Amino acid sequence: MGLNRKTVHYLFAFSLLLTGGCATARPPALSTAAPTASSSSAITMTLPDSGTFVRATPDSSDGFTRLAPQELLDQARHAAYLLLGEVHTNACDHAMQADFLKRLGQAGVSIAVGLEMVSVDLQPVLDDFNAGRLSIDQLPQALDWEHTWGYDFSLYRPIFETAAQYGYPLYALNLPKGLARKYGKVGIEGLPPQERAFLPAPVLPAPDAQKSMLEDQFKAHMSFLKNRDNAPNLDRFIRVQSAWDTTMATEAARVHASTHRPVAIIVGNGHVEYGYGIAHRLKTLDPTARALLVMPWRGQEAPDPKAGDIFFYCPLLHRSRLGYTLSEIDNSLHVITVAPQSPAEHAGLMQDDVILTANDIPITSLADLHKAAITASKNDAPLVYTVKRGSETVDVTIKR
Repeated sequence: MGLNRKTVHYLFAFSLLLTGGCATARPPALSTAAPTASSSSAITMTLPDSGTFVRATPDSSDGFTRLAPQELLDQARHAAYLLLGEVHTNACDHAMQADFLKRLGQAGVSIAVGLEMVSVDLQPVLDDFNAGRLSIDQLPQALDWEHTWGYDFSLYRPIFETAAQYGYPLYALNLPKGLARKYGKVGIEGLPPQERAFLPAPVLPAPDAQKSMLEDQFKAHMSFLKNRDNAPNLDRFIRVQSAWDTTMATEAARVHASTHRPVAIIVGNGHVEYGYGIAHRLKTLDPTARALLVMPWRGQEAPDPKAGDIFFYCPLLHRSRLGYTLSEIDNSLHVITVAPQSPAEHAGLMQDDVILTANDIPITSLADLHKAAITASKNDAPLVYTVKRGSETVDVTIKR
């Protein structure tokens, strides 16, 4: 089945809802290589360098215009909330979030930083970091990062370093681990009082446009599953998303009111794009404030002006916990790096391999790979890749 870009962004997050946890990704070196257009590609534009900020200009030949530094700052200065989207495993996204924060610091703009990655019950740890009682190196253990978030801390380190450099206080925005999923199952009435206290009252419902998008994503993911006995239903899926969006918006509004600073929100794309998630709830909680939507853009097509206010160009990468990094280029997945001593290296996967199939499923996108990985995990089976290596075709078996 064909999947649009919005659907692909949600699929990995949805898999976490099903499995109840996050996979830890290894941190290969950041690749700044930009995909190039080909005669078979949908791209007709000249792509900017990786890490360039742009705005969507549909009437221009490329569909975007590069932002001058002052224009970027001017837009940021007039916002109470700066929603900086990301794909959690994409190091380029985090580097650009940190770059955005650094530009504000260099211009003398004082902000607070809100983190999806940290739950509100761990705010005392961030308070210690803000006060200089904890170092960056001590944060992963103090936050129990591996278990509470799961994505490699080194991906987020530039954000913490920038916050420390410019004296930006950090604030937790998210619900305690597992609580959103529990709320999705039993509702607010089914939670004990100590857990119910973490949920905002009320949880603001999803707008119709977000419901429609979530329904598409739900159907796409369900089509991947063979056994749906334990899968959530659509209402539960939407309730969970609403709980996350409302909680983070509520906490961000509280931080803005208490600090009198703009709040930069470091958060996954699904909570930012089109203003459906956090921004929609902020319109209810802080109706006169402006939210600036800053989104990654992958270059497969011109940026959608409705999806965000500002975009930064970063190729779409995926960091696998098995030790390799993929880039989606021209309807194919390319191996960018393979981490030393990782399962991928031991299996014989090599840099510049192009994945053709995974367990006999043709691979043209990260969504295809997601489908193959879910099936392999469900069957407790290894991933068998058929890869193109130069002029040869090679099978590589990666044990989980």
